[in-house]
Amino acid sequence: MLVTRRALLKTLAAGGLGFVGAPAAYGFFYERHELSVTRATLPVNGLPPALAGLRIGLITDTHRSRWVSHDDIDRAARALLAQHPDLVVLGGDYVTWGDRQYVGPSADALGSLTAPHGVFAILGNHDDDHDMPLALRRQGIQVLRDARTRLMIRGERVDLVGIRFWTKKQSDIADLLRQTAPTTVVLAHDPRRVTEKPPRLSMAREAAPEAGSSGRRFR
Repeated sequence: MLVTRRALLKTLAAGGLGFVGAPAAYGFFYERHELSVTRATLPVNGLPPALAGLRIGLITDTHRSRWVSHDDIDRAARALLAQHPDLVVLGGDYVTWGDRQYVGPSADALGSLTAPHGVFAILGNHDDDHDMPLALRRQGIQVLRDARTRLMIRGERVDLVGIRFWTKKQSDIADLLRQTAPTTVVLAHDPRRVTEKPPRLSMAREAAPEAGSSGRRFR
């Protein structure tokens, strides 16, 4: 089944998920210098009351290149920070086709990002498994590459699970989700992970390809 960004957002809404979006520097030829902030609040079934209003910021598919400059991405980062997110997620595709000359600059352009509960990144299909994670870590960004981490937010456990673009088997995803906290945020560059997730997962946050810069607010 072909999953489009529109289908992804419908899936998130049907599942009761919160989303706030801000298109950023994306693509090569269209609207790459345009920047606007989109906000939305969606309910999450079973969300602990203490996490109501939690704001998750997202920037994805920045594709730093000759067409997308440092300033384009920096403007997106500053626009996101102006929304005061509780934590920030980076959704992958920081360069195009693994172009090594922009690996360091792409991470540098995101270096201003900060949030009370941290900045976390996953990898997209344009990112390599070594240089890009290293460049992001140098900026103080934690990379979740088929990995998870546990946060304590307002006294509640929140697990972040990051799935590599190339990880597609349900059994592998199920292993990552085993014994996760009741509130679990799944991060994946490919929106099909929403529709292909193991049945036990009741809540997901996913970075859709070319979704730009965004944030999410839980209710």
